Amino acid sequence: MSHDSHHAPVADKMELAPERSDLGLFRPDRTRGFFDWLTTVDHKKIGIMYGAFAMLFFLVGGVEALAIRTQLARPDNDFVTARMYNQLFTMHGTTMIFLGVMPLSAAFFNFLVPLQIGARDVAFPRLNAFSLWTFVAGAMVLNGSWLFEFAHLAGWFDNFAWHKALVYTDFVPANGWFSYAPLSGTFGQANAALQAPRFTGVGTDFWIIGIQILGIASLAASFNFICTIVNMRAKGMTMMRLPVFTWMALVTSILIILAFPAITVALIELMFDRQFGANFFNPSAGGQPVLWQHLFWIFGHPEVYILVLPAMGIISEILPTFSGKALFGYPIIVFSGAVIGFLGFAVWSHHMFTTGLGPIPTAAFALLTMAIAVPTGVKIFNWLGTIWGGRIRFTPPMVLALGFIWMFMCGGFSGVMHSAAPADAQQQDSYFVIAHFHYVLLGGVLLGLMAGLYFWFPKIFGRMPNAGIAYLATGMVILGFNLAFGPMHYLGLAGQPRRTHTYHAGNGWETWNYVATIGAFILGLGVFLAFVNLVYTAFKGVKCASDPWNGRTLEWSLPSPVPEYNFARSPIIATRDAFFEHKHGVHQLAYENDGGEAGVHMPSQSWFPLLAGTGFLIIGFGMPMMAMGVPHAGWMVVSGLGVMFLGIWLWALEGPGGYMLKTPDDPHGAAAQAKAAASAY
Repeated sequence: MSHDSHHAPVADKMELAPERSDLGLFRPDRTRGFFDWLTTVDHKKIGIMYGAFAMLFFLVGGVEALAIRTQLARPDNDFVTARMYNQLFTMHGTTMIFLGVMPLSAAFFNFLVPLQIGARDVAFPRLNAFSLWTFVAGAMVLNGSWLFEFAHLAGWFDNFAWHKALVYTDFVPANGWFSYAPLSGTFGQANAALQAPRFTGVGTDFWIIGIQILGIASLAASFNFICTIVNMRAKGMTMMRLPVFTWMALVTSILIILAFPAITVALIELMFDRQFGANFFNPSAGGQPVLWQHLFWIFGHPEVYILVLPAMGIISEILPTFSGKALFGYPIIVFSGAVIGFLGFAVWSHHMFTTGLGPIPTAAFALLTMAIAVPTGVKIFNWLGTIWGGRIRFTPPMVLALGFIWMFMCGGFSGVMHSAAPADAQQQDSYFVIAHFHYVLLGGVLLGLMAGLYFWFPKIFGRMPNAGIAYLATGMVILGFNLAFGPMHYLGLAGQPRRTHTYHAGNGWETWNYVATIGAFILGLGVFLAFVNLVYTAFKGVKCASDPWNGRTLEWSLPSPVPEYNFARSPIIATRDAFFEHKHGVHQLAYENDGGEAGVHMPSQSWFPLLAGTGFLIIGFGMPMMAMGVPHAGWMVVSGLGVMFLGIWLWALEGPGGYMLKTPDDPHGAAAQAKAAASAY
């Protein structure tokens, strides 16, 4: 069989077992087109879908951000109401964190981790599909609240008795991505059984159930990645030969498993307060609102590193590739990533310096906050050591990676300032804090993820993005970002509070708010241009070789796009950066005697992960509707539970199935082509 550097080799499929599952149902292994994507368990297709949804929600969150900045462009503006402004900043933060950055990181994990460790798929392919569709369900629940809000504003609900009984009609979450109690702890429905004051409407219930569903998706994916990395590495791929990106995927997955139970407990308690009249956070009945802050931030600060560590892993792959050098201090970078994850659980209360913790806890958390800057600084010096003396190629991924280092350092410097409790007390709830975390999460993480998109896009689709547009978009993103968030440092120190929908003239804030708004639109246009470039490339871009960057890790040894089975023969690893050594060093890639005429066993596709995810979707809409008082909404929740458990039950009973793929005779094809082309670099 023949193949070129642009297309995956053709493989012959032969059935290992009858096409019916153990339930007697036909397996969807032969589906094509739309249904193939709905039933796929291929980690590469799941990764592509994660990436597509993440890009969509990045755009949604960006539109929400531009609406916020338009409102603040001038004093006493009335572009949106105060309530809509609260809804916008709540959904902007929630969307960017849970529906943008996290799924885009998951897209990279799904596509790359099996390829980088020499595996043919993840440990649990159907669980992988389940995590995707559960994520989609949670995202639809959160953003479905906008549909209820617009229907309410249009007057479509005015004639319904349940709508007339609502005291508060904010159908979209309006209490921040942190949802502080007690403001979020009571339900805005005229119900005498709930004696506590009422502050928020059903939008908070959409937020509670949506985040819970997204947490289930994240936990399922994390267990899968841990099992995959620990158990499915190729022969010779020791832990200290893993690419740094895979290491960061492992650390991030462990953080998710350790951090999400805290927010799960908090969300369940908040749900009981609102739906059943419990008093976990109701101070008038002996509840403790500060308990919510502890539970939220013991999740929330590790969440920062859940967002940042994947980008750090991406940068650690890009810098060596375009510097022509091995990564400087590989063991130290791996160790510092693990230390960052560990210390992330020890600094949560620096978010609470103004809550009256007392001098001893404040001093302890201030010192720990200072300490966590050390492993981050170690990483930066190792990255600079990698660049130093190298033959740097300023490709779009490299420019974005360098921008990541610059922007992330700026965010880190202002973060160290917040470790001093007196300074933090002055900057708390001001625009200085907004500038800080956007320099970390947007200037750092977004630039890192964009660098990863441009770096691995040729491997994912076999096509090269337009370099000119990529450079233009990168310049606009970096320029617009600094124009948008740089002035917020001054605005915060000048006294502008965050989370206020307008301000009066005469405070000295007008000019820099206007500049920040201009920068936000330049940033938004740059991100949109970058995404348009990538989407166009996926369908119409110029085809490229399988190793266009002279890559170092195993995924670059494969054809582009990567074939269904990944590796025609399982690789045997003799050193770190095995593929780069294969091309330029003395250690050649070897392959096990599997595949070929005997075929490669591939997992069967399944409808049941999608069915289980659909159950969560029904539950996610049913519970807020039940809280609204919509008649028979309780049966909607019951039916959703039934669909979810039916999907899981049938999934368990259908059997593993599978089929055989007869792989090409020459497993070295792409690697041999890449080695022959290596002299071009």
